[in-house]
Amino acid sequence: MRNVRLGLVSDGFNPFGQMTLTHSTWPVMIAIYNLPPWLCMKKPYMLLSLIIPGPKAPGNDIDVYLAPLIDELKSLWEVGNETYDMHAKDSFTLRAALLRTVHDFPGYANLSGWSTKGFKACPTCGDD
Repeated sequence: MRNVRLGLVSDGFNPFGQMTLTHSTWPVMIAIYNLPPWLCMKKPYMLLSLIIPGPKAPGNDIDVYLAPLIDELKSLWEVGNETYDMHAKDSFTLRAALLRTVHDFPGYANLSGWSTKGFKACPTCGDD
């Protein structure tokens, strides 16, 4: 199988390291899951796709920042990219699929649009 399996990793942080400042910056990275487990989350193999600058967290407006990345991922799955295999000495269409996202619970709310506060906040329980 010649498809690339990817993971989207995101979490906000304060780049100044001071808890008194409310600045929040959100890096969005891509992890390549075709690599062995001991390599896929290491720094040299993570791709920084975008940085969402502060001063506030993007909240539910994160989709505005992610739209170009989502369009690119859709194109990589639907159309693919013509690639040359040096070992087999032939060309093939390489496709990429977003396999999963990695984030904390508030990040889950921002990326999925699901409410994680108040009534019916559990994504597993749903209406129960």
